[in-house]
Amino acid sequence: MFHESSVATRYPVVERAQPGARALDNDPPPGEFFAVLWRRRPWIMLGMLAGLLGAVAFLTLVTPRYTSVAQLLIDPNDLRVVDNAVTSSSTPSDANTAYVESEARVLSSDKVLLKVIETQRLDRDPEFVEPPSLVRLVREFIADALGLAPVAPRDPVVTALQTFAPLVIARRQEKTYVVDLSVTTRDPVKSTVLANAIVKAYLDDQAGRRTAAAKRATDALSGRLQELRDRVRDAENRSQAYKAEHHIVAASGQLVNEQQLTEFANQLTLASARADEAKARLDQIERVRRGDADPSAITEAVQSPTISALRSQQADVLRRRAELAARLGERHPSIVDINAQARDLQEQINREIARLATAARGDYDRALATRDALTQKLDELKQESVVTGQALVRLRELEREVEASRAVYQAYLVRSRETSEQERVNTANVRVLAEANVPNKRAWPPRAIFVLGAAFAFGALAGGGLAFLRDWTDDRIHSRRDFEAACALPIIAEIPNLDDELAGKSFAARLRAWHRGAGPMATLVDAPRSRFAAAIHRLRYVVGAQVASDTPQTILFLSAGVAGARSEVALNFALSAAINQPRVLLVDADLAGRGLSDRLAGGDRLGLLDVAEDRAKLETALVAGPRAGLTILPAGRSAGAGDPPANPEAILRVLDRARADHLVVVDAPGDRLDPVSSALSASASFAALVVTAGLTRARDIAEFQRSTDFLAGKVGGVVFVSRHGGTL
Repeated sequence: MFHESSVATRYPVVERAQPGARALDNDPPPGEFFAVLWRRRPWIMLGMLAGLLGAVAFLTLVTPRYTSVAQLLIDPNDLRVVDNAVTSSSTPSDANTAYVESEARVLSSDKVLLKVIETQRLDRDPEFVEPPSLVRLVREFIADALGLAPVAPRDPVVTALQTFAPLVIARRQEKTYVVDLSVTTRDPVKSTVLANAIVKAYLDDQAGRRTAAAKRATDALSGRLQELRDRVRDAENRSQAYKAEHHIVAASGQLVNEQQLTEFANQLTLASARADEAKARLDQIERVRRGDADPSAITEAVQSPTISALRSQQADVLRRRAELAARLGERHPSIVDINAQARDLQEQINREIARLATAARGDYDRALATRDALTQKLDELKQESVVTGQALVRLRELEREVEASRAVYQAYLVRSRETSEQERVNTANVRVLAEANVPNKRAWPPRAIFVLGAAFAFGALAGGGLAFLRDWTDDRIHSRRDFEAACALPIIAEIPNLDDELAGKSFAARLRAWHRGAGPMATLVDAPRSRFAAAIHRLRYVVGAQVASDTPQTILFLSAGVAGARSEVALNFALSAAINQPRVLLVDADLAGRGLSDRLAGGDRLGLLDVAEDRAKLETALVAGPRAGLTILPAGRSAGAGDPPANPEAILRVLDRARADHLVVVDAPGDRLDPVSSALSASASFAALVVTAGLTRARDIAEFQRSTDFLAGKVGGVVFVSRHGGTL
């Protein structure tokens, strides 16, 4: 931005927007993003091209790799070989998941990979062990010379392991016990072979681990069996010695004295019962002898055959006596004889009952003697039982030691036999769900279409980033917004993109424009109805409105920094003016650039310098333009290295002479410090600053505004030429 004071004193005052509107105007419009991309599209195209070239180089140089995958199901519940069920029915847990994760790590562990390296001879494979090369030898020689050589020589097995390990990946699938083992190498067949070899090595290692663990357990248990056997024997010997010492004898699982005590107690009970029974029988017999009871009341009398016979005879005698007494009377001699028989029978019965009483008394005495003997023996056994019971306390302690030692020995013996048998049985519950197959496509790099697409997208993004960076660091004017932020001069005309005007033209028109050097002249001549031609005509009307028509006119077109489209605007302005003006003179005053001279006059011919230095007349230096009424005054022949610079006063005299009967349109010098430029600005009727989008820089406009070479009020406005083509 420029200081308002300096601008106001030297240029026409331009009405400023209000502060609020100015702040709002500082916000970039929505289309600015796409405008920057379109403006910097060469950067984006360059990025995309670089990305595609990089992708092609990558696909050409990178070594393809192939991945082969094998799947294993690692069940954390081992096979239950000795149980009824073959597999366990336990539910999954975090411990099971951790076990499977651990086994996945074992699957890709160094121990398993070393077995594969040994079996597959990977230590001799150049893919895993770099073969000796000149570069390697030189590197090792330099490292040895600098003292950086390794302490020990490199082991090819270790080198193969370090190269092979990163290529092996074992990963558990989520929420499953399935482990995917992938191996990546340069050869698809090699990847398959190595993957299957790793699976086999893992299964062998797992079986070996379990066998070794069972063998270690068996050896440990067997080493303890003899000690446990001796401990059981010692405990049993102490128990038996204690029994012998204390006369503790057991039979049928019970102590003998306890059995005797029980038996004698039972016998004493029976003996007491028999004594009581004998006493009752004796008392009953005594009552019969005393006549207090009928002999038939006792069982012995009833059961005795002798008494039964005597009683039968007595009953028969008493029946005959009764019959004789009834027939003969009580005093008959036969009655006396029968009474004598009855008495004799009664005496025999009494003698038999007395004998029974004697036998009953003997039984009673024996029962009493037996009871007393049993009572005495029972008392002795009770005393022995008390002593034995006190000894049993220690005996039970010894027997518990025996049982404990025997139980431990039995458990160790059984477990030793089980582990010995488990050495021959693999209980690992691992299944190979899918063996590794030869891959039909490479794993790296991805498909060419994806690589090219990614490279194309990355290149476009990188190019877009560089485009924005370049646009951010570039101070060139690209739009009216940029110009209004950098300059206070008003825009009197905006000319559209010159290249876009030719985009829809025929190939012949574009070729003719290229041959003539630029597109504007071809556009104005060949496409008078184009937007560019309309803008040039509007510029002519604006300039004509600001310049008095009754005085000679000199229209000067200036530029800040790079000339840009200044010469094209001057040329087309002259073409437009020649439509209504009878005589229009286009002067190429850019003595250093000579853009119009080289483009229209062709070569180094007579011109302004020659007329100013009186080497030629004005009429001979004029060249007819492409349209009737337009005449061109070239810059003239270049001065030599030793010739003095052009004289501004002489050039002004030439222009004053031409202005008498021409409308003079001057293409000013590109260097603002050129004295010719200052002289032309002082004599011009109207001066316009040509700003070319994409070429004119903001700092050049700033220097142009700060310049003191131009009189205030001479520059009437700015001709803004838009260039939407891509810029670097």
